[in-house]
Amino acid sequence: MDLDPYTGALSTKIKLDQDIEAEYELDGVGVISGVVGIDDAQIKAYGGYTLDAISVAGKVVNYVPNQNTSFLARYEIARAYDISKSTYFLTGKTVTASGAIALFLDMDSNTLSGTGGNLTLDTKFDGSQISGTGSYMDVPLSVKGEFVTGGLPMKGVVGAFHGHTETDAVGGGFVGTEFYDAR
Repeated sequence: MDLDPYTGALSTKIKLDQDIEAEYELDGVGVISGVVGIDDAQIKAYGGYTLDAISVAGKVVNYVPNQNTSFLARYEIARAYDISKSTYFLTGKTVTASGAIALFLDMDSNTLSGTGGNLTLDTKFDGSQISGTGSYMDVPLSVKGEFVTGGLPMKGVVGAFHGHTETDAVGGGFVGTEFYDAR
């Protein structure tokens, strides 16, 4: 099974045959989405995000974190599972899922990580850009994202992920805002 490259901030509107889509918008931060479907007799999964064009400050921009903090985020996932391909048929089941994930930023190790429901993210950041890995129900994920601000005091995080095994394909994203970390 092939998996197309991560779509990043390019689009949240990929269209596939017989697709299912999960999407969520957080005003002042951005829109996340995941889609799975059939393309050229293959199951494909995408995760994507776009930054909000309008916010309190008029425009969402990147920022570089300068202290340990936490983000409370929502994730949206589109998943195809029990995928089977024979000479004439491509079969599987599809489902969408969403939930909350707490992400913890550690300045000493330049990491942003967290777990929520069946989703685990383990990323590094360089300036405002985030990249790394994760997993959803034992499906390994590739993750990209960024830290954004729409003006003080709101700071946010937005990103997307995708991954696959021989029988599962997952695409989705996460978006959230900073909250006080009492650790």
